[in-house]
Amino acid sequence: MNMDAGSEIQLKGELAYQADTRTLAEALSMAKQNRPEMAQAKVSVDSAQKGIEIAESNKRPTVSLSASTGWNDRLLPTNDTNWSVGASASWNVFDAGVTKSKVSQAESSVAKAKLQAEQTTDSIEQEVRQSYLNMKEAEKRLNTTAVTVNKGNEDLYIAQESYKAGVSTNLDVFDAQLALTQAKTNHVQALYDYNVNKAKLDKAMGVKATSL
Repeated sequence: MNMDAGSEIQLKGELAYQADTRTLAEALSMAKQNRPEMAQAKVSVDSAQKGIEIAESNKRPTVSLSASTGWNDRLLPTNDTNWSVGASASWNVFDAGVTKSKVSQAESSVAKAKLQAEQTTDSIEQEVRQSYLNMKEAEKRLNTTAVTVNKGNEDLYIAQESYKAGVSTNLDVFDAQLALTQAKTNHVQALYDYNVNKAKLDKAMGVKATSL
């Protein structure tokens, strides 16, 4: 990279560590509430179940009501007006299995919709888990590399003082500088990975990602 081993790494923009206290269970719960795919899957299942009700409606009888009035050869109705009310019910006993076939198709649609809903849920849960675990793994590396950076600073100080005292060579100082640079690079990488996976977790949960 044509950089001197002792060069300080300066970041453009802000890349900071902000602890994420959400548990995996909370992240999964929020994803189920916020992800539009979950709502769409539920609508599909409900719609398919309505299809069963519609298909089964052919089994029910059709009821009709009728009412009429009459008066015996009079120009206007009188108290002797005749009123009649009737009701009838009919249903198709023999439909060549059409209703049964429609119900079967509707039930198949429900099963398919439920399977797709389960697959959607599994996919979202997997996305949340993977992002969460990656974020936590990067967080552990952050802690480890922070310790390494501190040790690298101490080792460089000792190497520089030893060189000044004439008990070590400039090669020892160069090695200490190189080790410190590598430790800082690893720390920045861990910080980047943490923030990226935190943003991925927000996306998997269906919430607005926090800025890096």
